[in-house]
Amino acid sequence: MKLLLLCLGLTLVCAQEGNSDVVRSNFDIPEIAGEWYSILLASDNREKIEENGSMRVFVEYIDVLENSSLLFKFHTKVNGVCTELSLVSDSTGEDGVFTISSREPDTSPELKSEFVEICQKYGVVKENVIDLTKVDRCLQERGNGVA
Repeated sequence: MKLLLLCLGLTLVCAQEGNSDVVRSNFDIPEIAGEWYSILLASDNREKIEENGSMRVFVEYIDVLENSSLLFKFHTKVNGVCTELSLVSDSTGEDGVFTISSREPDTSPELKSEFVEICQKYGVVKENVIDLTKVDRCLQERGNGVA
């Protein structure tokens, strides 16, 4: 199954000095540590990303561990209740291309459109792209209380 974990976004959208820039390459991995937001989710198997789907997750933060692995803190709904989930991602050895998430609660329509186009290029139909900014993302579970 081509489950594109483009689920965690098209690309890193970093908040630096008050404006957001798309990071395409040659970035400093420790700079990705901090709070993030899931914005778009896509899969060729839509059931996996729909409400109660096994891949319907919302990123809270990413931390860089001493061995350069990444620690992700997610939230997902289990029986309608927001539940915390943690995941560690080890480096693949490639020159880090992280197409995972967003540091802002939302992003531009242009970036969302580009995400849909990339999904379609890899066989994921437009109807299988879900805009997570329009659903309950368990934001009330974050430490800052933003809902």
